[in-house]
Amino acid sequence: MRYPVLLLILLLTFHFNASASVILPAAKTSVVIITSKDSLSNPANIVLNADAFKSANARKLLGRKLTFKEKISLAFLRKQIKKEEKRQAEGRDPGEGAFIWGLVSLLSFIVPGAGILALPFGIVAITKGNRVLRMDPGNRKARTGVTMGIISLALFLLAFILVLIIVANLA
Repeated sequence: MRYPVLLLILLLTFHFNASASVILPAAKTSVVIITSKDSLSNPANIVLNADAFKSANARKLLGRKLTFKEKISLAFLRKQIKKEEKRQAEGRDPGEGAFIWGLVSLLSFIVPGAGILALPFGIVAITKGNRVLRMDPGNRKARTGVTMGIISLALFLLAFILVLIIVANLA
């Protein structure tokens, strides 16, 4: 009996729209808040960094208290922004993961008995690369990772078909 009530509360909580929408840009560490409040002279984009993006500042900007849902959203958003700022401070390229997974998926054909690992490694390379390419279409490492993942999947499929043909001829 508890679970349907909890489910109903969750559905009702996340059903209503907030009066402000928050957009996290792909390549920058700033947050864009778009609001339609009359307290602003111009309902244009206001750019804030993660340190300045607190519930007290958002409350001043909106001119009202934040709802529980908005406070939770702000907490998750601040965490994502800090993670992105840390990643950019370290200078890591987000496409490196896709590149490494694609390279490992191709190299798994060289190691005897590890060819079966090309399937999951190739899938991971493609998904990670596509995620990065959605944010930054010009990322060469992500594009290379996706390409290597597709090549490894094609080689896996070819090897699987060859094994089936050989087994069928032996029987």
